[in-house]
Amino acid sequence: MATVRAGLRRLLWGPAAGHGRLPRWLCREAFAVALLSTAAVLGAGAAAPLTGLTALHSGAVGTVCVAATVLYLLVVRARWASVAIVATFGLALAPFAPNTAVDLALAGQGEQRSALVTSVTPGLGTPRRYCTVSGPDGIPLARPIWRGCTAQVGPGDRITVLHDPEGRLPPRGLDLVTSLTETTGRAAGFAVVTFLSVIRSYSGTARVALRSYDRPTTGACPPRAEPP
Repeated sequence: MATVRAGLRRLLWGPAAGHGRLPRWLCREAFAVALLSTAAVLGAGAAAPLTGLTALHSGAVGTVCVAATVLYLLVVRARWASVAIVATFGLALAPFAPNTAVDLALAGQGEQRSALVTSVTPGLGTPRRYCTVSGPDGIPLARPIWRGCTAQVGPGDRITVLHDPEGRLPPRGLDLVTSLTETTGRAAGFAVVTFLSVIRSYSGTARVALRSYDRPTTGACPPRAEPP
C-alpha cells in the first residue's frame, strides 16, 4: 500500500524536492510563463470594452489563453495535480477580467444615474444580492444589478447605476473596489500556481539536459529521474 501511495504521489505531484538551489534558467522560465500567461488573460479582458466582441466579454478568449498555458505545462511534463490547479485558477480568472475592464471603463467615462429598485433576489450559493432596477424612463434594465445592491437596499429604494453614453457597455452598479479586489486576487493566485507548476516540472532528465549549459556547476539540484 505504501508503494502504491508513493507511486500515486509521484504521478500527481512529482518526486520529492531535491537539495540545493534551483537552476537560474528554471526560475527565469517559471517567472516568464507566469507573467505572460496572467498578462494574456488580463489583456484579453481589457480588450473587451474596447472592441465590444462577444467572445471577449464572455471570457472565451481568456479561457483559450488558460488552455494554452495548460498545454505548455503538459509539454514540459508538469505534474497532473499542479496542472489541474492552474486550470482551476485560470478558469476562475478568465470571466472576471472582462467584467473588471468594463467596470474601469464605466468608472472613467460612464454617467451616473439614479435607478429605482423594483425587486431584490438573493444569489444562489453566493452572498451577493441582485436588484432589478428601472431607469428614469421607467423601463427595467435588461440585467439585474449586484454592485451596490447591499443588504440595506430594498424595493422602492434608489441606487446609482453607471451608463455608457455611447450605449456599447451594459449598465453596472457602482462598486469598483469589490471588482478590482476580486480580480486582483484571482490574477495573483493564477500567477503563483503557474510559477510553482513550472518549478515542479523540473523532474525530466531530458528537460534538464537541454539546458545543462545554463546550470550552475555547483549548488544546483541534480536531475531527478522520472517515476516508473
